[in-house]
Amino acid sequence: MIWNDLYLTWEPSINGNIQSIMLPADQIWIPDLHLFNSAAENDRIYPSFVQVYFNGTVKAYPINQLYAHCAFDFDDFPFDTQSCDFMVGNMVEKSKVKIWLSSSVNKEYLIPNFEWDFIKLKDRPEFELKVPGTMDHNDWFSNDWSVTMFTLKIKRNSKFYRNLFIWPIIFILVVGSCVFILPCSCVERASMGVLLLLAEVIMSLMLDSYTPKNSVSFTVIDQLIAFSMFMVTWSTFVSTIIISFDKDTLVYRKVPSWLKNLLLNYLGKMTFKYGTLDRILNTDPLNQDDDIDVMDGNQLLQNYQTETPQSSNNQIESHKAKTLLVLINNHLAMFRTRIKEKEAREQNKRDWMIIACVIDRFCLIIYFTISLIGLFIIFI
Repeated sequence: MIWNDLYLTWEPSINGNIQSIMLPADQIWIPDLHLFNSAAENDRIYPSFVQVYFNGTVKAYPINQLYAHCAFDFDDFPFDTQSCDFMVGNMVEKSKVKIWLSSSVNKEYLIPNFEWDFIKLKDRPEFELKVPGTMDHNDWFSNDWSVTMFTLKIKRNSKFYRNLFIWPIIFILVVGSCVFILPCSCVERASMGVLLLLAEVIMSLMLDSYTPKNSVSFTVIDQLIAFSMFMVTWSTFVSTIIISFDKDTLVYRKVPSWLKNLLLNYLGKMTFKYGTLDRILNTDPLNQDDDIDVMDGNQLLQNYQTETPQSSNNQIESHKAKTLLVLINNHLAMFRTRIKEKEAREQNKRDWMIIACVIDRFCLIIYFTISLIGLFIIFI
């Protein structure tokens, strides 16, 4: 603080060439300045010593810790820029004290702070008065009072939050896409999603001790972790459904023709590279040349009778042969039926797995698309 006191002047030439002296602050007049929006009991700005110059200039360096009520906006946390107003005024009526900011702040005198970066400090001669009390705006700005406001603007240093929270959350979001890269029948897909979701929950609990308690706005980092948890939960849920396509319960159900046509002819062409889906569809693991031809038992007996002469001695043998051929034919028919049922089940399972692969690849594309759009909206 600097002011001029006409009663504290002298001639250096007749006073030992003394240019300035140090005096206790309680020995001279000093302006009675207070912080009106103070958050502490002691709101007076009072120096201990002052330096008085021969021309009446008085310099005081009050060492005060000022606590002011500031309305912070945490919407952009941890990339937020905050402004805090300090309303300083004179409490003594008719003292004719005028207050203003004479020069800019020299950053060399500021103590480095690892959380906040100083931007600027400016005075606001005209401002909207928001001080509780009985006096109105005209009373404060009359000629008998001096009130001014200094606005301190600071920006949060977000390097700590970027390294500890933001980048790990983005990495978890990227790793979450791996559940769609693993094979469709891999059970570890769901386990991986659950572990990623657990990591998100632990990180949110850690974040609670570093973020300001605010129920009004939803900060950037809160949006990021909520979005990441949603995407990981969605990918785990969809991946669990895709894994269920490999279960034995679906082998008895044939894929509906409309679903097969929609996913393979339209969605499959978009999600797979050209020719990849065709190779998958044309690959038939079943051997179609293993069909067993079963003939009627009477036809087999007639062929046997035409090739073997009939006589009284071999009638019994013919009857036994007929019975044996019928039994063999029945067993062959049963085997053929079972083979066809097995082939049908394997074909159904293969169709369902192809459907799962198409859905899995489509979900991977959706995951990346929504992730990029979400990150763009959050940070931009």
